Amino acid sequence: MTVVGIVAEYNPLHNGHLYHINMARQLANADYVVCVMSGNFVQRGEAAITNKWFRSRMALAAGIDLVIELPTVYAVQSAEQFAFGAIKLLDSIGIVDYLCFGSESGDISALTSAADVLYDEPYALQQAIKQHLANGLSYPHAVSEALSSYAHLSIKLTPNNTLAIEYLKALKELGSSIKPITIQRLHSSYNSAVLEGEISSATSIRRAIFENGPEYDGIRDAIPDFAYSILSDAFAKGYGPVSLDSIGLIILYALRNMPKQFLKDVLDISEGLEHRIKKAAILAGDLQTLINSIKTKRYTQTRIQRAIIHAMLGMSNNVMDELTSNGGPQYIRVLGFSEKGKQLLPYISSKSSLPLLSKAADYRSILSPPGRKLFEIEIKATDLYSLAYMKPALRRAGNEFVNDIYHIW
Repeated sequence: MTVVGIVAEYNPLHNGHLYHINMARQLANADYVVCVMSGNFVQRGEAAITNKWFRSRMALAAGIDLVIELPTVYAVQSAEQFAFGAIKLLDSIGIVDYLCFGSESGDISALTSAADVLYDEPYALQQAIKQHLANGLSYPHAVSEALSSYAHLSIKLTPNNTLAIEYLKALKELGSSIKPITIQRLHSSYNSAVLEGEISSATSIRRAIFENGPEYDGIRDAIPDFAYSILSDAFAKGYGPVSLDSIGLIILYALRNMPKQFLKDVLDISEGLEHRIKKAAILAGDLQTLINSIKTKRYTQTRIQRAIIHAMLGMSNNVMDELTSNGGPQYIRVLGFSEKGKQLLPYISSKSSLPLLSKAADYRSILSPPGRKLFEIEIKATDLYSLAYMKPALRRAGNEFVNDIYHIW
């Protein structure tokens, strides 16, 4: 039995993702594909366009055999923590042989060399990075230049290359036996905001939907028919399209009433950023104005959005410190499986170093105290996300306990 792992958001699933899934299975000669997928909030500090259960359906329809949730505490993080959380889950289930990820580089040897250097963090490299930062370069560019000058590695820290390196660092940190494979990313860039035909970025697809309405069929060339059908079903039922702006006024109100001392202890808030947030929250009339008032070259929109979500969910530095001291994610949460994927569950139950959480209501009896805290943040995340649904009846609290594991036969 050969199993390949994938880390994804599927926000929404598009043709590039389908290519990745098919190539992962082919390159690993895999019998099963397991995906660790972000929940209702994603890495760039945004709300997913529809919820994790509909996106899990897309993944299963695309050929994924088992979907595991990446907890929000790790999903809404910098590349390093995002990657560590995902790789920890894949490593912990004890059945994954390969990890397959996309990169702009497409060169696993060069990416591994860069990961090894950055993992060891030699003093000379640290000094080179500091010097490039002092010269006005952004952090990714500073690291790229330092890698070139110190280790003679020509690697640009583009979004997918950065994640690739962090996956490789996490594998090394965990002493994992999982073997990495990379696929060179096709055509449009990760952040491209313009639809580019059959292979378009998720960013451009979401923008097209928000600009043209949920029934916009101009995205049909960019996503598989089954994904379009599932997305349309979600929107028709009132489960989207969702964005952070959908709960913008709720966020403004909450930030206005949060004490500065509370904000100071929140993840991604440091160096007095809490003062900028409080001042902007008092004056801003919408979320984008708030973000524009806070962001600088140092505090990017992505970092601010992540900090806002952390604040809304009470994600403090202490929460992350406790999780880190306990080894990271504390459970395996199954979102969905295929008929074939169901065969993996007994293997995971016997081999996993983490408890398998198949039913949300069981979390109190199954999980350790740190695991319960982690899952209670997930409950709050879903409650917050649910307030963005189009139909008022769907905005109830407790949706984390309403949705069963999705299976496809």
